[in-house]
Amino acid sequence: MGKDKKTCLLKKMENGEQVKLNRGSELELITKEGAKFKGILCDFSEGRLHTVISLGILLTVPLHALSSLHLV
Repeated sequence: MGKDKKTCLLKKMENGEQVKLNRGSELELITKEGAKFKGILCDFSEGRLHTVISLGILLTVPLHALSSLHLV
């Protein structure tokens, strides 16, 4: 139930809406292949999200590889 209530930020971006992502925000990323990651946003530049996931691993993901993106 909670997941359905989340706003998909990726859909907003695709529709041309302004989306503000702040450094330090907690995100949930779901790739087109179905992999899920939760992390903390470090940077958003040139169509890529740079996040830190568990154990301090830096994950860089191009937006086109995502199926959804939510604030946690």
